[in-house]
This record gives sequence, structure tokens and C-alpha cells, in this order.
Amino acid sequence: MDHQLSSEESVPAQVHLMQKERSLDAGSAVTMTVRSSAHEKITPLDTDKITDGVYETSVEFPKDGVYYLEAITKASD
Repeated sequence: MDHQLSSEESVPAQVHLMQKERSLDAGSAVTMTVRSSAHEKITPLDTDKITDGVYETSVEFPKDGVYYLEAITKASD
């Protein structure tokens, strides 16, 4: 999905965790890491649980460019 933003504009970012077509409750913290196309890493961001399987954070991009978001969670035992 392409979306034009101004640098330093804060935008919401959501991750939907699913397993076998069902929402998955992570049961622990979910963080998001943002990387630029030059592989510069922005500090991992904590998320808030919106509903089962849906986590959200606010991301501020420091400058214009292409960015990749990665959701990180631990598998439950």
C-alpha cells in the first residue's frame, strides 16, 4: 500500500496477528520496528492492544523515504 506522508508526521500503524484465519492474542507485548530503505533502524515501538489480534502504535517518520514495518512478538509455550 502506497501512502504519501510528510516527514515528521505521526501516523497510526496497526498489525493484525492471525493463525489459521483466526485472530491471535499474542498474550505478551508486541513491538514494531521501523526501518528505512537504507536499513536505518528506528527505536522499537511498543503497541497498544486494540482488540484480539490487533495492535497499534504511532509512528513518526524522520524524513521522506521508503520505510518497512516489522511486528515482533514472542510465541507462547
